[in-house]
Amino acid sequence: MLEFSTGKRDHWMRCGRRNSPCAAVAASMLTGSFLLVIISSWTSAFVIGHPFGTCPRSSAGLPQSRIIRQFFQGEKIVKGAPPLPASRMIPSELEEEYNGESATKYPRQEQGFASSLNVQIYPHPALRRKNVEVTVFDENLKEFVKGMLKRMKQGNGCGMSAPHVGVNLRIIVMNVDKAVLALDPLNPDRKFGNMIFINPKIEGYSDQFEYSLEDSFATMEIAGEVKRSKKVFVSALDLDGKPIKYKLDQWFMARVFQSMYDQLDGVMFIDRLEPEAQEDVKPRLDEMLEIYLSKFDALYEALELKRGTPANEVKKVYRKLVLQYHPDKNLSDEDILKFKGMQKAYKALAEKLGI
Repeated sequence: MLEFSTGKRDHWMRCGRRNSPCAAVAASMLTGSFLLVIISSWTSAFVIGHPFGTCPRSSAGLPQSRIIRQFFQGEKIVKGAPPLPASRMIPSELEEEYNGESATKYPRQEQGFASSLNVQIYPHPALRRKNVEVTVFDENLKEFVKGMLKRMKQGNGCGMSAPHVGVNLRIIVMNVDKAVLALDPLNPDRKFGNMIFINPKIEGYSDQFEYSLEDSFATMEIAGEVKRSKKVFVSALDLDGKPIKYKLDQWFMARVFQSMYDQLDGVMFIDRLEPEAQEDVKPRLDEMLEIYLSKFDALYEALELKRGTPANEVKKVYRKLVLQYHPDKNLSDEDILKFKGMQKAYKALAEKLGI
């Protein structure tokens, strides 16, 4: 069920599955009317925006307040976000690049703003760099988010974060309607539509975890079992900068969000694999690393440098080349052509190195 409220009231949107009617009835039989009033008043401020006695009924005909109480049984809600992994699978060759300046500008296309976006493949630096919060809520943001949703659906994905398309902003989009498993067993045809999170923050999570298979746009065919919390509470802003809150208590929806949220902190699902699983995928990751690095060999050579030259040295060398090939030097056509190639190479390297 997905419920939300607007205006001055501040309530949680509830996205996920309902418990079985039998479980809800059993729970209601164990509590007296006094306890029901206390629990309902407590959950109304934290779960949904309906006062006790006016809660909407589920498709099974049971008051939603009775079903909501089941959410908290047998588990503990921990404040904050799930802990980050102790370490990340970062190639030593790219440590300096990963600490470079974040790319926070929206890509522009000749046929329209963010009409198409390129998915960045491991080990692209944008996947590891710091992601900053959105501060301007305008048409540019809306068009960029529209482009993210389009690219996500083109790739048959359920979720995407801005770093996946090379932009280091704290933005997540999701659409889990095509999930193989029904998100709402009592209403399997229920559609949740596009879900957009600007500057999201996990406020709390369940202490119950489970393993399931995950993959990513960034790692293509690589997949592995990842341990995630079953439920999370999320606060964020919408496209107009207004605060929204979600309770993601359905396992698949909560898992997709947590995976995208990790990416905003420079964490990929491969960082959460068990050590044995990381060893299994490392050979393929090494292949992807070599392919990525080899693409830039020609760029370094154009500047008469070797692969792995520090960013500050690249910048220093390029400044010398600018003076050497200055237009006032009466350059030959061959030298002018050569310098244009150097300019193009430096621009690509500067983006790669975060210069």
